[in-house]
Parts: sequence; C-alpha cells; structure tokens
Amino acid sequence: MGTARIKPFFLTTMLLFLLAPSSTWGFQISPCLRILTYKPGELGQVPINLYNQCALFPQKTGLAVHEHLTNFAIDEYRGHGFIRTAQVLSATHSIAKQKNEYRRTQNDWYIRNPERLHSTSDLIYGSWWNDDPLMLLWGEGGDLYTGSKAFAKFFDGPTQSHYPGGVEYCKVPRAQSLGWNTHFGALQHLHFMSEAVKADTTTDRIDDTLGKSLEWIEYAYKVATLKIAFDAKLTSEDLAKLRLPSIVANLCLKDDRYVTVRTLFSRVDFQDERRKKMVPDVALGSIFHVLQDSFSPAHTCRVEEAVNGKQYATLIEVYNYNDQVKEKNGKENHTKLDLYPQWLLDYSRTGVHKYENDPVSVGAWLLDAVDTGKEWPEVRDHLLNTAFKKASSQRLEGVSCIGT
Repeated sequence: MGTARIKPFFLTTMLLFLLAPSSTWGFQISPCLRILTYKPGELGQVPINLYNQCALFPQKTGLAVHEHLTNFAIDEYRGHGFIRTAQVLSATHSIAKQKNEYRRTQNDWYIRNPERLHSTSDLIYGSWWNDDPLMLLWGEGGDLYTGSKAFAKFFDGPTQSHYPGGVEYCKVPRAQSLGWNTHFGALQHLHFMSEAVKADTTTDRIDDTLGKSLEWIEYAYKVATLKIAFDAKLTSEDLAKLRLPSIVANLCLKDDRYVTVRTLFSRVDFQDERRKKMVPDVALGSIFHVLQDSFSPAHTCRVEEAVNGKQYATLIEVYNYNDQVKEKNGKENHTKLDLYPQWLLDYSRTGVHKYENDPVSVGAWLLDAVDTGKEWPEVRDHLLNTAFKKASSQRLEGVSCIGT
C-alpha cells in the first residue's frame, strides 16, 4: 500500500472518530459502509475492505445500531435472518458469528408485491439520511476521506457562520445549512428531538415533535409507496411544509430546474437508473431512523406501561439537544445513552419483543404497509398507537425512564 493511500486511511479514521461525541446522532451512528456481524446478544461490525475505516471506530463513537435495527425489521418482515438462522443452527451446531454483507451481495427482494422490489442496502442508506442528508459519507476511499473532512466541520464548530454544501463543498450560511439544521436547528425532529428549549413553557414538546415528525413521515411514506414519483419536482411549497432549507444552496446547484425527489434522496454521482431505483427505499429508511431515534434514551423519556395486557414503552418526554449540552457533562451523558439498548440485545438473543411497539416490530409493519399500499391515515393511526404512543399520565411517580 503506497503512502498516498495510507494517508487517507488514517486521516479519515481520525476525522470520523471526532464526529460522534458532540452530535445529536441517535444511537451513535457513523453513516458509512460496513458489514454487520451478529451472535446472540452480540451486535457489531467489521470493515468491508481496507479502504473503508467505518467499522474500525471505538464502539462508543461508531456503533451500527441503526443498521442492526433496520436489518432486524427486514428480517422479521421476511421471516428469516440473523436470529432465525441462529435458532435453527443452535440445535445441532455451535453458533458462529454471522455476517451480513448488505453492500456486497445481491439484496433485491420482495414479499407481497413483485412490482415493489426492496433493497437492504438502500433501506440502510435511508437509515443514515437523517444524520447525513448531504450524503457526504456514502462513498469509499478518497470519496469518504474528502466527505469526512467536510462533514467534520459541522461538529468542530456548531456556531460558525457557514458550513459545507454537498457535491462541490460550497459554503452554505448556517441558517440555510441542511446538515446544521438536522442536528442543531429546526430539523431536530428528524432525530425525534425537540426544537423547543426547557425555557419555552408554551410548547408541548411531545406534540410539537410528533407533529413535525409526522409531516416528514407522511411525505417520505408517499415517496416509499410511489405516490410521489422519484422525478417529481421538489417545490418551494414542499420545502416549506417539510421545513427544509434550499436544496439548491445545500447541493451547490446553479438553479432549481432539476431539483426533484431524486435530488433529495440519492447522490448525484450515482448512475441514473440506480438513483431511480433507490429513492423509495431511502425515503422509507429515513422513516425508520425517526422511529429508532424515538427509542433512544438520549432523545426521549419512555416508561414501561401495560396496554391491553401487553408491555409498551410509552412517551413521557422529548429532549432538546441544545439544552442537554448546557448541562454538566451533557455531551458525555447523551453519548452514553446512545449505546445498544438492552431491549435490543435481549431481542437479538430471543427474537421476542420486550415492548410491542419497538422500532423493529413497527419497522416490519411499515414494510408490509408499503407493500400492501395502506393509506396514510391508517399508517398515521398505527404509528400514534405504537411507536409514538404517549404515556397515559405525564406524572408517573417513582417511574424511571427506560435505559437510564
């Protein structure tokens, strides 16, 4: 390996290592390519090759929790995968570490509808989107190195006046920066966090976050179900409703003539046919991310509650990241709470859901909803009664938040 290749390898690793501790990334995602690994109760990752360092990060800064959650939802919907394979093998063999090379294997599949092919890798790309909406870290080698340098700027100085845009890394004013707003500004609901600070006594943070999240999910669901086409124009009305800043500015484009849904959910340097195919699953993956983050104890307080004889994790509070970092050890505490949750590790051993409304179960339901063409009002009601179910009382005496 020559010097020119060694330098990007180590510099990319250092750059990405510095990102996670100061961000609102749910479950400590580092949105770049890797291989998922599994043994019952042991979830991890390994590099896909020598030029991609994503899986080399220390666990506390580079966990693949979103990828595992998404993969488990896919497995549950399809009826096979890591857990099922381990259960079958355990009767006759010692259980070896399984691997899912979602990027390297043929992963197109369907269950209900042959007209609606899914791609595991594209659903996982979508689970990264909320953390990396400019898609800076979707590449490998030099592409990942360059993208990571740009991405680091969002977290090196979260109050500077300008941040990088995609494609050509142009300068975007902070108020217009998609990456900045996703983590620190008006788009915190993409991580199921609140824009409202504690001092704001007029805003119900759960209802405010729910409303904004559901607006995003409705749009993404319509893209996932092909009711909004991949080449549909992304209008100024769409941007306003979704609270998105200028896509022209953020992707360093000259004008908005060619800004479509495809522009939002796929990289411009991917081949046209590839982009057309991936858009619906990337949009669906971004919904998974919101659901998954809503179960992070760094983002919300959930409490255990029996509902019709079944155990649910119900919402009692939604946090604001800017409030958290003002507290003593706020950043460190946020990071500690974004590790693999115990209920997920238990599920990985048994295949049994501790909570009926966890994002694995709801993610599998959403895949079925997409394939069977369920209408949005039914999907919305299901989400409100499962993943986003609020606690029956906002004052549950002596009850601790799950995962804290």
